[in-house]
This record gives sequence, C-alpha cells and structure tokens, in this order.
Amino acid sequence: MTVLTTHPALRLLLVAVFAFVPLAGLVGGTPSAQAGNDSDGVGLTVDVAQPTASPRPDASCELPFGKPASHAQVRIRVRHLKLGSLAQAHVHSTPTLLASGTADADGSVVLNGTLPDDLAVGSHSISLTGIAVDGQAFTQTVLTFTVTAGGLLAAEAPPSAVAASVRTAATPARVAQAPVTGPAAVAAALGSEAVALGGVLTVSGLTVRAVPALTPDGGDVILDFTIRNVSAAPITSSLNFWIDNAVGLPIAQVDDVAVADLAAGETRTATATLSDVGQWTVFNGHVTLTPPATVGGNDLTPVSRDAFIIVPPFFLLLVVALAAGLSLAVRFVLRARRAIRAVPVAAAS
Repeated sequence: MTVLTTHPALRLLLVAVFAFVPLAGLVGGTPSAQAGNDSDGVGLTVDVAQPTASPRPDASCELPFGKPASHAQVRIRVRHLKLGSLAQAHVHSTPTLLASGTADADGSVVLNGTLPDDLAVGSHSISLTGIAVDGQAFTQTVLTFTVTAGGLLAAEAPPSAVAASVRTAATPARVAQAPVTGPAAVAAALGSEAVALGGVLTVSGLTVRAVPALTPDGGDVILDFTIRNVSAAPITSSLNFWIDNAVGLPIAQVDDVAVADLAAGETRTATATLSDVGQWTVFNGHVTLTPPATVGGNDLTPVSRDAFIIVPPFFLLLVVALAAGLSLAVRFVLRARRAIRAVPVAAAS
C-alpha cells in the first residue's frame, strides 16, 4: 500500500474504479457487500452471489385452428428440461400419444405429431409430461381446444397454459378495457389494418409500445387491440396476448381475457401491459381473438394479429455512458498530476 499512499492520483483512480462496481450493481439489481476501509482509506467492493431457483418447464403449442381436426399437425416447443430427459405429448380425453422426444444440450425439444382422425366433437386437451431442470417429474396441460360440429379446430386457450403458468408468475400482467366513442376516435382506434369477421366483428391491427427501464430485467411492453361489434346483439369473446423475442422464444403472456357483453355498435380497446420483460432489443407481439363459434348464423374462427417493436438496451447504454464518464475523469486526473509535476521543473529553470 506504500505505492498508493505516495501516488494520490493512482489512489484516486482505484477509488473511482471500485466506486463504479457498486453503482453498476445497484443499477443492475446485483447485491454487493463492501469491506471496511483499510488504513489507507481504499475500500473494496465485491459481489455477493445469490442462489437462483431452477427455471420451470416452458412450452408452447401450435394447432391449425379453423382447419379440419382429422390428422391435423401439432407442434410443441419445450424448454427448461433436464438434459437427455424424455418428453411426451398426449391428447385427451382418451389419452393418445402424439409425440415424444429427448431434451438437447439446452434442455429444449420440439415435438411434432398428428391428431387422430376419430376425435369426437367437443372439448379436448393436449398434455405434456417430462423431467424439469431440477430433476422433478411434471405433467402440465399445454393447450385446450374444441372440435366443432363441422369437424374443425377451434381454440379455447392458445397458446400454452404451461407457458402462462410459468411466465405469469414471473412477469405480472395488467389488462384494461376502455370504450371508444365517436366516429373519429373509432376510426383511429381501428386503424388502417382493420379486418371484418363474418360481418359480425371488426378488429384492429395490434399496436405494441415499450416503456423503458434502467435495469436489465425491467421494462414493460404494452399491447393495444380494438374490437367493434357490428352485429345486432351483444357478443362475448376472449383474448390472448403474448410476446416473444427475435428467435421466437416466448417471453411473457396473459391468457383468457374476457371481452364480455360487447354491445351492438360498441367499440372497445383492450390494453395488456406485460411487466419486467427485459431488454431483448426486438420483441414480436401477438394477440389471438377467439369469438363465439357462431353468431347470427355466421361461423366464426379465431383470428391473430402480430406486430414487432425494437427496444433499445437502456441498461447497456447507461453502463457505456458511466464507463465513458469514468474514463474522462481518469484522464483529467492524470493530466492534472503531470501538470503539477511540471511546475517545480519550470520554477527551477
């Protein structure tokens, strides 16, 4: 420590570096502990490792809704499984194996299967069994769906209930609905991408926007979707909102949002706020509207709308700005030190 006490500029540089560590930990949510100052007044800051819980299995399921149920293709993507463990998907109520596979090095697997050709009219479900990262066996319902009287697939809870049970607990979601009144406001809410469903409903495109955050795991993504009832009777539908990242991995979602008793001629905007989704730079937003199977003699099928948004990595930008500021401060101190040393030389000459 003798070198530090005889070179104040170097001591100041070390203090500045060590001061930056707890600041970064505070911004990023990383706990840290600071040791007491030594005799020369230089403190040390170290990160304290915190135990993290093993991630739970996370799955999503794809079915061609609106298409014939017989021999329909099923795809289930699963992650957070134990390496090399077996995962199986079954369709119920009479359990029938759809597909099975082994988790890869990332704990992920994609299961591809085909629905049987003798599914009865009514409600069915697809379940997933496997081994989680922590070695615990699990069984979860991935998706429930309906086979209509015409033999078509209709959604009840897309996408997966497994994904909802995992991500909703970690990423709280808030949903609000607000009426839209006045011709100009209705036209603006529906936008230029509005589409009509069987002459019964008119729906907007999906609007996605972000609320910035300074922590790497923070930030909200807000999704807006507008529905207008153009029929002569009230209609009750349901909405499912979700987002995934640029490579299609699910981030957060909220399911079974009831748009209850939408009156004839009424327009309503549903807004879903998905919290603490992190800063993945590019998000893809999705919404699926599931209307009644039949309204006024018109057959209706679910419709999905999609959008994407680029979210700047605010935390990374903050760290870069702090690092640049620290670099400038250090350069200023070193220049000042050299200037002080040069004064006696000039005086002597």
